[in-house]
Amino acid sequence: MKKLQGWIVTAALAAGVVSSPVAATEIGDASLGPSLAEGRSVPGLTVGVEKERFYRAVRFSHGPSRKIEAENYAVYLGYPLTPWLRLFGTAGYAQVKRANVNDWSDGVLRGRGGVGLHLWKQEVPAPEFMAGAISLRAAAEVGFTAYDEGGESCRWQEYGGAVTAHYNILAEQRPGRAALPYSLDVYAGPLVQFIRGRRHIEGIERTLEENRAAGLAAGANLFLTPNLSLGAHLRLFDSFSWSAGVRYSF
Repeated sequence: MKKLQGWIVTAALAAGVVSSPVAATEIGDASLGPSLAEGRSVPGLTVGVEKERFYRAVRFSHGPSRKIEAENYAVYLGYPLTPWLRLFGTAGYAQVKRANVNDWSDGVLRGRGGVGLHLWKQEVPAPEFMAGAISLRAAAEVGFTAYDEGGESCRWQEYGGAVTAHYNILAEQRPGRAALPYSLDVYAGPLVQFIRGRRHIEGIERTLEENRAAGLAAGANLFLTPNLSLGAHLRLFDSFSWSAGVRYSF
């Protein structure tokens, strides 16, 4: 039974990264303002915190697929290299379990990194009640986790990316207006995540990988000010997962 629980925990930890990882991710983020065609100055750092609950199915070699549930907490740091390109890194804490089971595993620390790009933006001045901008954004991410404990060892990597279409609707702008919010960004697009791992228990090695690589990302970012946003995000692979968080750009 202990060995079986070990395999389940390994699968759960490996499955939770793209929707991230560690919860914080670049996919669906709308805080990088200038697009590729806009030669503006480089923006400042972006920091954030996020919580995620995800559900994902993974397959072991010579075995059936298993559905995993995890709860992640993470911090996010984004550093822009150009007005439209940003490097990011995350660090977080995750607990995992097999779906429909009550007992959670001990937590584990994880990290990941990647790049986000604001590829294109078109202002939409009319109609006035929907004034804002349409944009196209992309993100690529990679994660790595390893641990050794009690004669067991595991190594796995995650590779993912997405392209998302965004519509940012500006709140009514008029002189002296001080009420929140500033704007609402909604988005959707395809995403993909590959999981590759190996685990050794008592001399036995097994590989694991994702049950389904292609998925869908959708969500919304509510900008209380031009710099402060609240995000709510959905991911669909085998089942829906969700995350929510807050980000601030300096």
